[in-house]
Amino acid sequence: MEILFHPLNFLSSPDQLRYIYEDKFSFMGNLMNFIVFVTVSIAVFSVIITCGCVSAPGEDPDDDTQRYAAVLELMAFQGDVSIRLNNLGNITAGLSDVLTEDNTDEKYVTGLFDECIENNPAVYTILYIDSSGIVRINNSGAVGNISGMDLLLQDSVREQTERRVPMMTNNFLLHDGTHASAFYYPVFNSEGTYRGFVSLTFTPYDMVESYADSINERTGFSSMVAQPDGLVIYDPDPEEVGQETFGNPEYENFPEIIAFAKLYSEKWSGTYQYSFYCTGFDEEIRKEAFWTTVSMWDNNWRVFVIRDLSDS
Repeated sequence: MEILFHPLNFLSSPDQLRYIYEDKFSFMGNLMNFIVFVTVSIAVFSVIITCGCVSAPGEDPDDDTQRYAAVLELMAFQGDVSIRLNNLGNITAGLSDVLTEDNTDEKYVTGLFDECIENNPAVYTILYIDSSGIVRINNSGAVGNISGMDLLLQDSVREQTERRVPMMTNNFLLHDGTHASAFYYPVFNSEGTYRGFVSLTFTPYDMVESYADSINERTGFSSMVAQPDGLVIYDPDPEEVGQETFGNPEYENFPEIIAFAKLYSEKWSGTYQYSFYCTGFDEEIRKEAFWTTVSMWDNNWRVFVIRDLSDS
């Protein structure tokens, strides 16, 4: 399984900082991977048992094989997304460690931000935002005059300055039309005073695409990622990314899509059959979706593996 980036890779100095990362994240990373594996296994087993993924005697055994294969791919997909999110979360947390004191070398921090972005294609921008919501340090490639910008009017920034806990935001639209999410990690000085937070903005589509493509190449199954509120974060059809399911005229003629979204908005995992267009075509086909949840800090994503039904 490909790991996008290990926090140690972008640290060139000082040695003390290497020790902080090694001590803080190597153990936590291994522990998290184990927890992810156990959680995924339990969740997928629950899907198999509770959602009727085993056909009754006399029904098509080949269909059973396909459903088992879809559930196994879902297990692997959930694990991959979980590891990638935790990896980026760990990077964000690690960057906060270098910003704990007022005399932090801004040039050094900018270099760390830049190297992190260079090694992680899904990372878009990294900012250090102070306790009043002002951008104090940004990666050198950030678009526009970001330094000194007041972001406190943004709901998620205001929430972070009030709650002062690790956060993963919902998806939002960037100035260039890119759909992104962000990790926020609070910064406290040695006396425990809140100084602000590190914001690492990333593009979920770029983070998910390579593994989703590999699922499709191996099995013919497609993948999707959505927020519980119905916002599509990843879909093999780029036009579906960023679409709101509820209240969207595009889905008015597909009541099953609305019913499906209502179900996964309420249920941690499950399976559902519905009709919709074949990816990249105008032809309407029957599909079966299997989903479960990836949880990161205070937020959840629904991840899906979807198969086309041969009897549609």
